[in-house]
Amino acid sequence: MGLRVLTTGSLHGETLTVVNGRIYCDNVTGAVVAIDLHNPHPLRLLQSKLSGEISPSLLKLKSLRSLDLSFNTFKKIPIPKFFGSLVNLQYLNLSNAGFAGLIPPHLGNLSHL
Repeated sequence: MGLRVLTTGSLHGETLTVVNGRIYCDNVTGAVVAIDLHNPHPLRLLQSKLSGEISPSLLKLKSLRSLDLSFNTFKKIPIPKFFGSLVNLQYLNLSNAGFAGLIPPHLGNLSHL
């Protein structure tokens, strides 16, 4: 299976631009299989970071196998419960992402990690 890196274009009818990250699509199906939005400058959090809410529209990505949100600043928000519904995930990196609260039990649904 070949992969291509998507930096601009359209995804589910919405315009897409990726800054400081990568979205990997299957060359044959065009399906998004990996999202890498880790902070490339973990020692300089203020210069390059994601923060705020995470959209449940990720659930539309049925082929998503890898999600990396590490070294961002999602301060004071819990890990989204809907992450437990991303059942095809084989890799999930939330390290040093600044989430608050307990790890939701729904992550136990991710049996391929």
